[in-house]
Amino acid sequence: MGKFRSKLKGQTKGKRWPKGQSSSSNPETRKYRDLAKSRFFQENLGPSGLTLDALKKHDAVQYYRSEKAESVKMDEDTEIDTASSACTGTFISMKSFASEWSDCSNISFNRFLNVFRSDSALHKEMLAILAAIAEVIKQNGGTESSTEYFCALITTLEQVYNVENRNESQVTAVMSLLNMGIKTVPVGVLRTQFNDVTVKMLHILKDYSESDNNTIIKSALGVLSELLRTQEVVAWSHNLTVQIFNAILNPFSIHSKPKWRKAAQQAVTTVIHASSSFSGTASNPAADKAAEFCERTLEACMGGNSDTVLVSSVQAGQTTILHTLGLMKDIITKFSKSHIKACCETILRLMSLNYPIVTSCGLQVLHSLFSSQSAVVPAKLNAQLISALYEYQPSISDVQPTLAWVAVMQQAHVHLTDVDKGIASSALPKIFETLTLLWLSEKSEVMTCATHALDVLLRDALASLCETKQLVEQYKSKIEKCIQIIQLGLGYQYNTVWHQVLYVIKVLFEVTGATCSSLLLDMLKSLAELRDSYKFSYNSELEYAVGAAIRYMGPETVLGVISLKKPNGELNIDRSWLLPVLKENIKCSTLDYYVKGILPLAMFCQRKAADLAQVNDGIGAHSSELLYLQLWYLLPCFCNHPTDVKENFKSVAKIMGTAISDKKELRLAVMAALRKLIISAKDSGDEDSIKELSRFDKNYLPILFNVYSTKPIGTDEESQRLAAFDTNSCILFEFELTSTK
Repeated sequence: MGKFRSKLKGQTKGKRWPKGQSSSSNPETRKYRDLAKSRFFQENLGPSGLTLDALKKHDAVQYYRSEKAESVKMDEDTEIDTASSACTGTFISMKSFASEWSDCSNISFNRFLNVFRSDSALHKEMLAILAAIAEVIKQNGGTESSTEYFCALITTLEQVYNVENRNESQVTAVMSLLNMGIKTVPVGVLRTQFNDVTVKMLHILKDYSESDNNTIIKSALGVLSELLRTQEVVAWSHNLTVQIFNAILNPFSIHSKPKWRKAAQQAVTTVIHASSSFSGTASNPAADKAAEFCERTLEACMGGNSDTVLVSSVQAGQTTILHTLGLMKDIITKFSKSHIKACCETILRLMSLNYPIVTSCGLQVLHSLFSSQSAVVPAKLNAQLISALYEYQPSISDVQPTLAWVAVMQQAHVHLTDVDKGIASSALPKIFETLTLLWLSEKSEVMTCATHALDVLLRDALASLCETKQLVEQYKSKIEKCIQIIQLGLGYQYNTVWHQVLYVIKVLFEVTGATCSSLLLDMLKSLAELRDSYKFSYNSELEYAVGAAIRYMGPETVLGVISLKKPNGELNIDRSWLLPVLKENIKCSTLDYYVKGILPLAMFCQRKAADLAQVNDGIGAHSSELLYLQLWYLLPCFCNHPTDVKENFKSVAKIMGTAISDKKELRLAVMAALRKLIISAKDSGDEDSIKELSRFDKNYLPILFNVYSTKPIGTDEESQRLAAFDTNSCILFEFELTSTK
């Protein structure tokens, strides 16, 4: 076995102190001592680098850092008129490092001044131009408004652009500043200067279309988008406006350079979505021009024939197709109905070629179309697209295409429900059946996707068909078909996804339980059979689903199917799992059902416990006693906003009083039930219920006083005494408050 060294080997190089001499100075090394001594113990020798300019730079840097770390406190006396800020655009801006060289206070350039980088040549050029313009505006008595900066930048652009030896860095700086400042220029100024500025921008785009200067192209596109965005609808009938918009569309929106293409597509999207220009108009002229461009481009890539598709043309123009679809995804919701139909037909033809990436982009466009906040697709076209998309359903083993297809179908059905409930009700059963079949996939992503889609369809589509009893009667056959399809998921072939099936069933109870309870009885029966089966693995998920049924259908309906009683009237011990589920979910039930349905079972358990105790069956007696207490502890749940206090409280009032006075083990439950009755009546403002409860206060107060005044023995009786005090206070306060009103 090898030997281990007890210590690590120290360094062999370098100087070491001799033993006992660590506190002594080393006469051989005096470099730093000499430097320190030269500053502190004798006069400063040699030239110093501490100059006045160096101090100014140091102070500027330190001031910038401290101001950046602290929040800016505006003077309370400073008034900023938000309505005219777009016109004036001046205010006391936050000091930054660049503020030492520029006194510009216009809000448009605030971000630039705050993120100024001293190591950027472009930023230095921009700062120099901005400082010069600000100085000129102040010398001429200007207010540094956005309009003044805009006009000054346009003049500067003409000067630096039309010289013989053009400096590209200056042009870049001016264009960047112009793109920043134009966003706050008043609309009237932009409309007046539209022709002049757009011609300049078109010349710049033409001159730099072959260069690699991304900043100039992006800035020019940004300026054009702001100018087009502010134009009135009537301006779109002029050739110049259309020409400028077409210049952005072709070639820049489908350009091979990604930065140019992204800037152009953002410019087109900004113009089309401009609410100020096209609000209240029947059509969006910009969107129509973009739609025509997209249609022409896609047709050209497919061979130029509307009937046939040339595969060779598609292969050659596949990149252009993808770029065009990327543009359509952002703007198709603004197309007119005729253009939407034409574009959707073109997309379906492209998807028929089975190019995965083209199909994926086409589905993204359709998903964006159906996900619009407002209904944009007519019901007939929506239904036709749904029918056509079934032909493009990918294989269940292809995960990503399946996920995309399911997402589009989900949104298409939700959109169709918003447009026409009648047509949507006919389409829902088929998509429910298709999605449940996806549960049989071996891919967990596909299973989860199907569950999520069913969740959305239940909440956003089927729920709108179940809002009222009248709608349920109108679409009863379709709703019943959807419920039956989901119930098939409880079959054994779906046992690997039962946890997801039970979640969908829980959502189904939430959506349809209030109005379609009669259609869900068979499903409740199937759930009970599964829960009673041998070694069922998803007890918690099933109980969660049953709890949703209790909340939305009521305990009377659920217990009518999943009964706690055996045929001979005894308590079914195998169904005791229902008791904690009932306790957690009962709300807005009836006192009458508790008296007639639950209380007899409690009395039966009490008698059985006594009988078993007499025959010395301690385990059985204890089990029956626990069931007896559990059934009584359901009483507070039935007293949580009951609907029949006025009619049936008198039938349970005496029983509750007797339990408080004679049954110590029931006191906490009954007093909690009494408090809940009073608080629920007060919260709901039900005067009839309050009057009915107040009729019995003279009966309860003496009983509660006796419990409170009895000396407690042990912690259990102490808690009962405190509960009696709370209940007494609740009765006196609430009824006294009601009587004073």
